[in-house]
Amino acid sequence: MRITLQQTGIQGDVGEQKCCICRRRFHLGPAMCQAVDESNVLYGNVCPACVEQGPEHIRGELQYHAWWTRVIAEQETAAANEEVTDCPTLDELLAAETFYERAMYETCEEYDAALRRGEID
Repeated sequence: MRITLQQTGIQGDVGEQKCCICRRRFHLGPAMCQAVDESNVLYGNVCPACVEQGPEHIRGELQYHAWWTRVIAEQETAAANEEVTDCPTLDELLAAETFYERAMYETCEEYDAALRRGEID
């Protein structure tokens, strides 16, 4: 894989993009870096943070995301082999949203604390 540097081709592409290496959002300006594989197939835009950290970082991120993709694929394969036995209707979901009105906690920290105290499953 190589990272190319070029002028952004279309003004409409300038703005928020997702890095194909780290998967984070970044601002794409009038110049861009793109990852291209050995067959000259475009992989996607590369953020300035990944460019700054260099080739070893890029390779490490790609290896991590490849591993994580395999983990997710295994979980989804297992889930796909299970029968779905219980599923609320859309009307039940909408009624529950009206009933509850808001989430149980304001922040992740409050939720985690309640979980540690055994207040929720």
